[in-house]
Amino acid sequence: MCAAMKYGPIAPKKAFTIIEVMLAIAMLLIVVLGTSGFRYNAALNARRADLQTTASRIALLLCEGWSGVGGDITFNPENAFSPDLDISAYIGPPAPLNFNIIGTYKIVLEGSDYYSTLSYFDIDSELRIINVIVCWDQDGMQTSDFASADKSYGLTTYIENPN
Repeated sequence: MCAAMKYGPIAPKKAFTIIEVMLAIAMLLIVVLGTSGFRYNAALNARRADLQTTASRIALLLCEGWSGVGGDITFNPENAFSPDLDISAYIGPPAPLNFNIIGTYKIVLEGSDYYSTLSYFDIDSELRIINVIVCWDQDGMQTSDFASADKSYGLTTYIENPN
């Protein structure tokens, strides 16, 4: 008797077809690309959030510094913050309507450029509004000009008029 007949018929071995392999590779590729896209967008949005947080802190620093000297129109943030902050006179965002500009500045912090305008408006002889606007490029590039800044943050406070 032959060996094949002794043990019965030979069954074909199970294997993956080329279609099954291609589907598995396609699904794996979709998962990897999806994860990569998620990580990229998460990192990008975290960077943008950091830039916005920094801009709001700069605005608060300028506003509090200015209100700390009583809203005096001779306030110069270059003199007040110069050793600790890279700040210089530069073109900045426009002030709100009817506000008087005391200065526009460029602030470089952590490799990013921020542009700021300080302005005020006297409501009456006893009350002054001081306003700080900070603009930046949301991609965080050193833009070297105000025209490419595409995000802004404004902070306004009221103080007793020092006049």
